[in-house]
Amino acid sequence: MKYIGEEIYKAIPNRKPLMLLETENSGVATIDLKGDEWFFACHFPGNPVMPFSLIVECLAQVHVAVVQQKTTPDEIPIFSAMSGENIRLRDKVIPGDKLRLEAQVISYRHGIAKGICCAYKNDIEQPILQFNITHVVPSQMR
Repeated sequence: MKYIGEEIYKAIPNRKPLMLLETENSGVATIDLKGDEWFFACHFPGNPVMPFSLIVECLAQVHVAVVQQKTTPDEIPIFSAMSGENIRLRDKVIPGDKLRLEAQVISYRHGIAKGICCAYKNDIEQPILQFNITHVVPSQMR
């Protein structure tokens, strides 16, 4: 499924300024950081850097969009857990960068969606962030 612009709101309840995705296509989203995003003004003035927590949030939103395709439109998956070894941001994200965010559902059983999320900066193929994630769809749990 592909969402263009505000169509993503049909799948994810987040809204601006926390809704950071611009496009979504089968678990892949891109964000072109222009420098006028709200978080650059406060993190850090004179040396703007995208906060780690917002990159994690972006990846979680992509994963929810993928999981949402396995549920009814009015049911929003609930975040359950994030895990991984040595989770750290391998490079800072600054104005002018382009983020490619990928989320894949590895397994989906009884309302529990386990997946992997990766963030890539510009056209570099090595992820700057990678972790495992779990979302739960309560009505489908047994």
